[in-house]
Amino acid sequence: MPDQLDASPEVAVPVTLGNVATGVQAREPQTGTVYVVSVSGPKMYNINRRPFMKRVAEDTQLYQVISIADDKLRFEARTAVGQLYDAFELVKRDGEPNQLTEFPAEVAEHTRPIVEEEASVGK
Repeated sequence: MPDQLDASPEVAVPVTLGNVATGVQAREPQTGTVYVVSVSGPKMYNINRRPFMKRVAEDTQLYQVISIADDKLRFEARTAVGQLYDAFELVKRDGEPNQLTEFPAEVAEHTRPIVEEEASVGK
């Protein structure tokens, strides 16, 4: 069963992010706009995870399937072998933030293990 979310628990998305890792998803609370960044090629960056990032991927090539019908947008991010990695629907509502419905992924979040030296940087 999908999760129905309202805007209140979300964190504002920064205007600029620089290099953003593959598969980042975040939601802007005032409008319900969802920001998605993805990479389909082999060049991958380390993730510097931030509170607004809902789901991320490292070392994972993804492609997107986007469909729009009436006031509904459906987004799917799939791995190179077709597994569902991230999915949601947005429904536009007059005078209110878009309604976000998230769907469960078929695979766990892909992230690199934290190396001891990297974990101690900045302490």
